[in-house]
Amino acid sequence: MSFDSEQTGPEVLEKLPLERKKPLFIQVEQRLRAWIERGEWDVSQPLPSTDKLAERWGVGNTVIQKAMVRLAADGLIERKTRNGTFIRPGRQKVIVGVLVGPSLMDEFAYSHRTIYSALSAMTTQIMDGIWMCRPYDGLMKLFDCPDLSKSPTCQQWTEDIRSGLLKGAIALDPGLDLFWRRETAVDIPIVQIGKHVSIDFDAFGWEAVNFLVRAGRKRIVYFRHNHEDFRDIQGVQRAVQALQLRPIEIQRFEGGVQMEKNAFDAALRFIGQWRAEKDGGRRADAVMVSDDIAVRGITTALLKSHLRAPDDFMVIAQANEGIEHHYGVPVERFEFSSRGIAESLFDILKKCLRREKLSESPIFVSGRLRETGPSN
Repeated sequence: MSFDSEQTGPEVLEKLPLERKKPLFIQVEQRLRAWIERGEWDVSQPLPSTDKLAERWGVGNTVIQKAMVRLAADGLIERKTRNGTFIRPGRQKVIVGVLVGPSLMDEFAYSHRTIYSALSAMTTQIMDGIWMCRPYDGLMKLFDCPDLSKSPTCQQWTEDIRSGLLKGAIALDPGLDLFWRRETAVDIPIVQIGKHVSIDFDAFGWEAVNFLVRAGRKRIVYFRHNHEDFRDIQGVQRAVQALQLRPIEIQRFEGGVQMEKNAFDAALRFIGQWRAEKDGGRRADAVMVSDDIAVRGITTALLKSHLRAPDDFMVIAQANEGIEHHYGVPVERFEFSSRGIAESLFDILKKCLRREKLSESPIFVSGRLRETGPSN
């Protein structure tokens, strides 16, 4: 069916009644969306040009272009250079790539798995099955790869780009967007956790210290794995100043695959050091921990040292909502929502695909304190 056909035409050929209070491009988008979803156009034929639609509906070409961009971002149409704009066949799935540093099969990648699962469920639900998520994981192992193009991950990425189905990506580790752009030389929107969406670590530092002080604990030590976001420490320092506490000692350890063991070793060293001091100046009665996997190492060290929680030590940790670990002792949790992180990342990716202006500051995902009670 062509635009100029005198046969019974679809609704798109009719005059578009315009409302004054509603943006024109939204009205155009809604008309085209409804028309496409009813299947009133042959998918093998290009849609009318933006110039013809603008003329027929009495609006500017820019209005039609903005509507088309939004429909393309939702995977309903495919714009092909020099060939025109086509309705995407229903059997084709538009791909959202998810770049992941570790392998999703790694035990310590539990938070990556929960965010990926949330993204996967979200694309299916929001886009009514038009979109799908595809993970490109294990990228940390490719950093030193002499020929990255031969890796199965890169080959899959290249194939998806060539097919035109991969429209954008979400990177779940800082720096992956720059690394992947440099290695693959592909210019599609990539939303980066840390850059576009950030966890409110400052709130953890502030809330954790305040909680412990309300519980009567003022001799606090913070076991923190090494990472480049120092807002948790800023939150701790704000609380120390506001509550006029003595400085909180920070015990650092390496993260990654050996995080639990590294935290265990750091806790044992600290306990041995304050036990060796005659004046007990470093003796603590509360422990903050920056990661819920690391907590397992910390609590194991407490049990090995015959220390009881919460009698000798009260423990509070930054954690992921919905992921439970067995710690062996009561642990209070300051939880962040993996689904909340996934929703924020996906919302920004949709804005990028629609060419909407992004905020210069990242979206902060806040957490909440969940008091676990006497045991967990």
